[in-house]
Amino acid sequence: MTIQSPSEIIGRDPLLRIHCSFSETPASRTVTEFPDPSATTVTRAEDVIAPLAIVTRILVDRHGLVPAVDRLRIQPPAPDTPTRVVLADIEFVPVSDSRAAKALGEVFAAIGGLARRLSKGGEAEAGTIMDGGFRPHWRFLGPDAAALVATVDPGLAHTVDQRQHSILTTVIAEVAEHTRRWRRGAANRPAVMLDVDLCALDPRRRSHIALRAVAERFDIAEFADPEALGRLPTYHRPAWRRWCEATGLLDRHPDPDGVFTLFWDEFFNPWERMELDEPVPGLARFVWEVQDCGGEVVFNTGRRERVRRHTEAALRAAGVVSPRMVMAPDDRTRPVREHKSENLRAFDDVDIVAVFDDLPGNRRALAGRLPGATMVDVALPGYANEPGDPGTLTVHSFETVPRTGLTLPASQALSLSDTRSLAELDLAHLGDNRAACDAHAAHLDAAASRDLVARLTAHTDATAARIGASTTAALGDADPVTLVHHVVTRERFLKGPRGNYSLDVARRDLGPIVAAGEPIPVVTFGFPVKLHYNSLKTSGIRPDLAELGALMRLRELQGAISAVYPPGARVTVLTDGNHFQPRPPERLRAYHDKLAEYHRLVGGDAYLELADVEEVAARRLGTEAIAKREALIDDNIAAIDALLSGLDVRLGPVPMLAQASRRYADPGHRRGDGTSMPVFADLFRSLMYVVPLSPPPGTRRAEWARRVYADAFNLFDPGLDAALRADRAEMLAETWRRTVRYLAVLTVDSLLGYDDASLFPGRVRLTPNPRPGALGFTYLGGAGVLPWHGTAAVDARAKLSSDFAVALRDRGYVPVYSELLDDEQPWFMVPGTFVRDGELDAAIRDRVHLRRR
Repeated sequence: MTIQSPSEIIGRDPLLRIHCSFSETPASRTVTEFPDPSATTVTRAEDVIAPLAIVTRILVDRHGLVPAVDRLRIQPPAPDTPTRVVLADIEFVPVSDSRAAKALGEVFAAIGGLARRLSKGGEAEAGTIMDGGFRPHWRFLGPDAAALVATVDPGLAHTVDQRQHSILTTVIAEVAEHTRRWRRGAANRPAVMLDVDLCALDPRRRSHIALRAVAERFDIAEFADPEALGRLPTYHRPAWRRWCEATGLLDRHPDPDGVFTLFWDEFFNPWERMELDEPVPGLARFVWEVQDCGGEVVFNTGRRERVRRHTEAALRAAGVVSPRMVMAPDDRTRPVREHKSENLRAFDDVDIVAVFDDLPGNRRALAGRLPGATMVDVALPGYANEPGDPGTLTVHSFETVPRTGLTLPASQALSLSDTRSLAELDLAHLGDNRAACDAHAAHLDAAASRDLVARLTAHTDATAARIGASTTAALGDADPVTLVHHVVTRERFLKGPRGNYSLDVARRDLGPIVAAGEPIPVVTFGFPVKLHYNSLKTSGIRPDLAELGALMRLRELQGAISAVYPPGARVTVLTDGNHFQPRPPERLRAYHDKLAEYHRLVGGDAYLELADVEEVAARRLGTEAIAKREALIDDNIAAIDALLSGLDVRLGPVPMLAQASRRYADPGHRRGDGTSMPVFADLFRSLMYVVPLSPPPGTRRAEWARRVYADAFNLFDPGLDAALRADRAEMLAETWRRTVRYLAVLTVDSLLGYDDASLFPGRVRLTPNPRPGALGFTYLGGAGVLPWHGTAAVDARAKLSSDFAVALRDRGYVPVYSELLDDEQPWFMVPGTFVRDGELDAAIRDRVHLRRR
């Protein structure tokens, strides 16, 4: 293979760019020489080890290269600069080379030696340093890298089979699609069915206890050390006999059935031992993703009813509280597969999308009753599992590969996350690269910032003119309504199905306006406030380049309409920063004062009005209606609280949210625009990420928020930090209160006529939430994150978009500050490869344009 130079590799990999230096300095030292004995202070040991781990992992896993240890150098931290890895004059060994294992072993040994030199407590502390700063960065390796790492450190070689990833993500996608049908009334709610033993729970510790008991009773020496066995037996008799044959036990012991009887008895008794079972890796995240897609996880087990308490205790460690679980009767005598098949009657109200079970007989029996469900074999590593039928889909855990800065292939290293919700991000595995990103920040003065806006404006206006010209060329002499409809349903503007805003609907809305030759009134809600509560979504409280870009998109829409219908459009944005949740006046002022400045900067006076919804409502509905609004909201909050009486989300988020959703599922509840009220659980999950948190002293808010939300519903893991448990519980309780208030506000809005049809009759309704009869609108093309929910980002192709701050930092995006906003909050972020010595690359600065899709 052709090995590129370090500068070429770093130049296209933002994570390498922020953690590496191009050239040596007198202060740099090799890994084996660092730290300089004359140094009086050294930064936190993990902050030295982590960059080495990240850089080595990316080189090995993403680029297939092992660095030579004698050329691997460290640049010590400066006051505003974290530790960097120096790759000047580095030599690489390809992963495919026979020398790679030796080279990687030398790198690992050198980093381990460095940890020992940095530690003050000997080997134990060095191990803690490696556990915190080195090992976490080696999870979810690709197959080639994992194979190489396994030859050096087998315990570090963590990987997820691509077939397993595909199976699990396909099941999640099926749940999401089925949820859409359920919400249209065309199906039941989707569910995924799991077995318990050797499926959701790993009984490894019970297996070890049972084998040691057998060793003592029957004097079978190899059973005395179960960890040394290649594979463990299971409690299923056919699998046990195959295991005995494979291990030679049948030849060495005269009573294998007696051995099995004792193993079985010790495995299942006493019942309290079942609480030793551990959740299978990935179970908590898999359950979260099924629920986040609108589905439910249910359990169908052959365990008897008498061990329900112990089973539920083991599942609680994964945050699965009060699970919907059907068990076998205590007097069960028939085969488990028959009971499991009969148990399906208890799940008549859901549609089973997939079944996970470790026994082929169970899967066959269930497949006969669930012909549309996907059957998946679960074969946990380290067990003598029963072989499945030909073509069986098999997983070995519930882990999938998260899309993070470390796991992305080289071709996607510069990409955005393209997620719509923080719930889609596996926060537990996102990297915290804040210090490294901040050290590479770029700065634009006022002139350069205004020049960027001018270029963006020119590009936007040229695009609007092209849209108008292409529409006229395509449709010729079509009437103005048809031309305008063609423009507003273009890909760069439209969100959701085109059928939501058909030509017939457009004729209804636009016909009278066009006949009168008047500007088309367009109304939308938006620009409430930057939702900056925990530093996961946003990077500050004021609008950044994403909001400016959103205003520019509205300019583009108006320009394109004007090109085919000269009277054009007049856009009104109803800002609702204080409408659903009271917010500090200074925060609202900071946001809306800067937004007004952007409005002037993009020439918004010619096409766009920003109006506070409360002021418009007072003019249109009268001050008397507004005066009684808060009292009505309080009354509705009290009514909803009464409806949900007895529910405490802290006692079990999933079952409590399910009950709340059922109680508040009155089809008579309607929003002011006639659409259905949101499902309680869905709204709760949406509001959960904009709740203030209380990080302990000395803990950064972003890092604390990442820990709180990494497993947001899990309050019951016995190893959970007390402060983390308390803040997570308070976050859930506050989200519940905010959900109730939000629903109350929607109800009052409907009563008072706060919808845009009442405030602005005879208009076109733009909405970022597509629905029939309204024009689904996207401010920044295909960006899944609204500008005020995220942080402005300009990608490698200079497309302006919006993404979550935590995802941008994970991928090596660095801040660009502007005098238009000051140095407290980035104006936007770019891949680290486009900033050098504090200067933004002209390829970005001179070419920024709105994202099309």
